[in-house]
Amino acid sequence: KMFLSDTFILFDDVQIPNSTSYANRIDIKNHQGKISITVPIFAKNGQLYKDAKIVPGKWRKKIIKALEISYRKSKFFENYFSDISSVIEDESIEYLVDLNYKLILLIIKAFNQKTKICFSSEILHKKEENSLENILSLLKSINATSYLSGNGEGSKKYIRENVFKEQNIKLIWQDFKHPVYPQLYNNFLPNLSIIDFIFNCGGDISLIIERNIE
Repeated sequence: KMFLSDTFILFDDVQIPNSTSYANRIDIKNHQGKISITVPIFAKNGQLYKDAKIVPGKWRKKIIKALEISYRKSKFFENYFSDISSVIEDESIEYLVDLNYKLILLIIKAFNQKTKICFSSEILHKKEENSLENILSLLKSINATSYLSGNGEGSKKYIRENVFKEQNIKLIWQDFKHPVYPQLYNNFLPNLSIIDFIFNCGGDISLIIERNIE
């Protein structure tokens, strides 16, 4: 979605799950198969994503080591490992949202994209009562003419095509087909972090966009 958008909004003022989620966990691949690496955060009931603080500790070195062991033989390891490691090991980053934001910027740079990234909390200072109204308010605030939505059951629960038509906003359903790309360690594993892709394939965005997203 991000690579197909002029503006990509990060929802930082929504509640972060109490249990581990992809907000602070990614899946990568090593010689044993899929493994998860997690950034520990201080858990508080009902806290917003932007308020989640990172737990200090040795996890930074452990994650960097896990990435090095998993991908040091990959084709583009030397291109990206240093920049990614520099962000992860930066102890001045106290909040999860800031860590993720800086990593997302690295991904955009790796693919040579120009997508503008902004935070929902900076666009709207008052949230609407439901998800659809909140999205529409965000779109109006940035003068959006189109909205790209996933076509999963979660999105379809609250997306109403007629409402977007009434607001003169084009609704585009994303029909994502997972790309199959060269990986280390034999059998291909889907649904890994984008880090797996760039270490193995570099910034060849055509493998993601042209062939796999309509």
